[in-house]
Amino acid sequence: MTNLVPSIEKMDVILNVIAESRQGVSFMEIVHQTKLNKSTIYSILNTLENLNYISKNDKKNYVIDYRLAFLGSKYSENSKYIELFDHFGNELVEQVNETCQLSILKGGNICYLAKVESKSNIRIKTEPGQMIPAHATAMGKVLLSGLPNEELYERLGEPPFKPLTRKTVQTMEELIKQIQFGQQNGYVLERGETEEGLFCIAAPIFNHKKEMIAAVSVTALDVYYDSKSEVLKEAVLNLARNISSNL
Repeated sequence: MTNLVPSIEKMDVILNVIAESRQGVSFMEIVHQTKLNKSTIYSILNTLENLNYISKNDKKNYVIDYRLAFLGSKYSENSKYIELFDHFGNELVEQVNETCQLSILKGGNICYLAKVESKSNIRIKTEPGQMIPAHATAMGKVLLSGLPNEELYERLGEPPFKPLTRKTVQTMEELIKQIQFGQQNGYVLERGETEEGLFCIAAPIFNHKKEMIAAVSVTALDVYYDSKSEVLKEAVLNLARNISSNL
């Protein structure tokens, strides 16, 4: 990429550090994590705070504020497939009582766009806006399946890949096998690669030009794999088809 504005790049780095923390981060923690100049960080933080992109909590740590939530809501309003996901995703959750999610590919990561929670007490840790390495997720493998193999190295870098659990795929050969399975079967299954104790099934969403633009998934406890995996596979395939056909 060329012609990037350095100050905006630094702002992006700082916002990501703040967004990743649920308790907020202190000024010195931002300095430590970003390695940026203190005066630069101070100026950016001051600007972001005055524009209501961030604020300070009761511990004087920086947290994300309403302005970013507002912009995020506008993005959702303008994205037809998010609107369709909300509609058909709620139908899926009513049917199978498991959490479903929507994501897109950003570089070597997936970015979660939307989520419909199940009514059980089990909560999936991911949230809209969060980025997770694509190689470790079912949705990521689905989205990578739409790329030529040579582009995988550009996006993911040289293996071994960073593991999220002891089950996360770490070699390109194994990842390509999983991707090819997705290409042949229209879905990808992962068990315990993102978080142990869970399994996830994902399928692609296509626009009217038959281009893959996003992926949807359903996630459940691994103890229910034998009894629910076939039902959930059909449910997520149906969800993907419903969204795609309405685009």
